[in-house]
Amino acid sequence: MMIRRDLLSHIRRFSAEQECGAIIASHFTDGLDDICDYINFMSRGEFVLQDGKDDLLDRWNWIHFKEGSLSGSLEEQLVGIEKHPFHNSGLTRDFAEIRGQLATRISSGDIRVENANLDDILIALLKGETNDWPA
Repeated sequence: MMIRRDLLSHIRRFSAEQECGAIIASHFTDGLDDICDYINFMSRGEFVLQDGKDDLLDRWNWIHFKEGSLSGSLEEQLVGIEKHPFHNSGLTRDFAEIRGQLATRISSGDIRVENANLDDILIALLKGETNDWPA
């Protein structure tokens, strides 16, 4: 872990000093959100998701909600739903699309929104829980 962080730090510094980009190929996404501007996920040798890191992370969010606090249509828009003792959680692929529908329940405390990370997105895609990934 320490070696990986040091390596990413060196890449970040080198890119800044040389005013150039770097391509990082990895199965591990930990730390990449601190260094990358663009994210490309590959499957079977093909790019299946390409986006700016900030745009990608802005769209994907965890929605933590109390049982029954989401309408069926809103819950259907979430992927990777996990049932917990006191709440449920699911990922949204487009938070901006549902933000308005959740606003009153967020302010009441029935719903909490948390940023997803690259691992969360990659795992949801690999599990086939979203149509963004080819079969």
